[in-house]
Amino acid sequence: MDRRGACGRMFQGSAAGPTQTNSTTSRQLRAMTTPLPDVSPSQATIVDAYATWVSNHVADVVSHFAASPANPQNVTSPDGDVVLRIGPILGSSPDSTLMTNVHLAYEAGDAPAELFWHLHISRQPSGSPPDSIVKENVRLGGWDGLVHQIKRTQHPKPARYRVIFDIDASNWACRMLPRPVPSAMDDACMLGLGPDWQVEQIGYRQPAADLGITELAIVFLHDPNVFRVTVHANGGLELGANMTLPYINNSIRSVMRYCFQAITKEP
Repeated sequence: MDRRGACGRMFQGSAAGPTQTNSTTSRQLRAMTTPLPDVSPSQATIVDAYATWVSNHVADVVSHFAASPANPQNVTSPDGDVVLRIGPILGSSPDSTLMTNVHLAYEAGDAPAELFWHLHISRQPSGSPPDSIVKENVRLGGWDGLVHQIKRTQHPKPARYRVIFDIDASNWACRMLPRPVPSAMDDACMLGLGPDWQVEQIGYRQPAADLGITELAIVFLHDPNVFRVTVHANGGLELGANMTLPYINNSIRSVMRYCFQAITKEP
């Protein structure tokens, strides 16, 4: 996987330095690092998203979720933690296509200090949900009820986020992919296996980053002609309305502004 992409190609040249003049390189670098105007994250289709974080232990919150039929009494994980299953939480609007499942864990004992949360947003299966799920959503108060209970806890440490989303390749072009494998690059070894290879996957990581986007991977999928993007990020816990995670939406917006550009179509 080539981790330099288009941004790295402009700096390649002889041992004496880049093949392009400094002024040309500078102009190209500014053009490639200038973000697009603000875009809506709704231009992307979320496939899967999760957030994990640690909060203080609030007994009433635990009792509220422990009353669910999905949580038999005295069930612990192999490592001794108590794990509660919450959900699936359904979207409040009839046309919602997302659902949320939560695993809530804490150490077994008389006075646990922390709660460990794992919130997972995914696509709803087709068809109507079973009555038992509908009734449990009513009891929990849906997404708003879940958010209310989470806000009763304190979570001073950053949350860890991951989101996978698709971008329609017929409307958006990626600045790095796809592109042919030229003979001057490190991945030119692929030309020994055939003459027509092109790079269709790329990944980046910031090993020292504590906050913000820490990992980014982009894959061009021929069918159904989309770019599938995976983002890992660390930041403050935010829970928005209608099953949204604002920090994830902001991460999607940033990736689209810097790594993609809208395709102009003639009328």
